[in-house]
Order: sequence, then C-alpha cells, then structure tokens
Amino acid sequence: MWQANRRPIIFIGHSLGGLLIKEQALLYARNKATDPQYLDLCKACYGFLFFGVPNYGLRNEQLKSIVQGQPNEALIRDITVDDDSEPSSFLRRISSQFSECCKGQYPVVAFYERKHSPTVQLQRDGTLTKTGSKIFMVTKESATSISLTIPADQINIPLNTNHSDLVKYEKRSQQEYSIVMEKIKNFVAKATQDTQKRFMEEGA
Repeated sequence: MWQANRRPIIFIGHSLGGLLIKEQALLYARNKATDPQYLDLCKACYGFLFFGVPNYGLRNEQLKSIVQGQPNEALIRDITVDDDSEPSSFLRRISSQFSECCKGQYPVVAFYERKHSPTVQLQRDGTLTKTGSKIFMVTKESATSISLTIPADQINIPLNTNHSDLVKYEKRSQQEYSIVMEKIKNFVAKATQDTQKRFMEEGA
C-alpha cells in the first residue's frame, strides 16, 4: 500500500503564491540531508505549475505608496520593478537557488498573461480600486524566468487573459481552461509512476 506521506505532490501557484512555493521548495531542499521528512517531501514532489509568478518582479509602482508603513512594505519593494529597474537581490537569489534545486528533477510549466491589467489606485476615501493605467502586471520575461537550463524541464505557455484571470475561467469550454486542464492531467498521469520510481531507486 502506497504510504500517504509518499503520495505525489504537484505545486500550483499564482502570482506571489508562486514565490512562496519556491521558498518552501528551497526549505525542503536545504533540510533534506538532515531530516527524513523533508527528504520524503523532495522525493514526493513531481512538479510545479506557475501562473504569472513575478520571478523577476511585478510591475505596479502604485503598490509602493499603498503599502507604506505596512508590515509587507519591504516585500512589495523587493518585488516591484519598472521598465528601467533590475530584479532585486531577493528575487535573484530565489531564482538562482530554485533553479539549482529543480534542475533535472522537476518539470515546471510557466503560464503568462497576454492581456493588460488595470493597476490599483488608492482613493481619497481610503478604498482601493482597479482604475489605474493598464499594463502587463507580470511580463513574459518575468513569468518565464525560472532559470532552468534544460529545455525539457520547463514549458512556457501564453494565456489570453489578464494577470488576475490566469486562474479564473468563466466556463469549461473556455480555451484557457482547456489548456490548463490538459497540463494538469498530464502531470497527474505521470506523477505517481515517477515519484514511486524515485523512492524505489533511492532505496526508501
């Protein structure tokens, strides 16, 4: 009987959630040598599906003023970029370490937006509205900069939606839904066999 703690894990993350997943994956990798639980998690992990993850930054300058003085101010400053700025050392560190962690082991699918998103604005009454200028919130370059050097490890797929709607679908017949479901089903079909093989090969 296949143990519950060895069931295949497929990570799915949208936007900032993808950065959290990458940080968590690095935690597993750093601790696997000393903790059997983390080692099992690394073996059980099959792959990653990322939707508009700002690997090299998020374009929304207004966020900096909105979060001023808030607990998440430092994080927003680290991940916000404009047309002329470079990714922060924080983002570069995560990308580099995640690449080393996953290279040759886990497949990654990176979905990116093909429609502009309205930016958030702070109104006089303190409310936030999506009434600002329209931009690519996460550019193709940022969403696909996973830094994996082996082509078979990474697939980049455009979706004809804005940033928010990368993970929102009106109906099952929508083309974007079909594209995403096909990739999820492919992952699920391969995950059990591949992870079981990994456990057996490493003598677990």
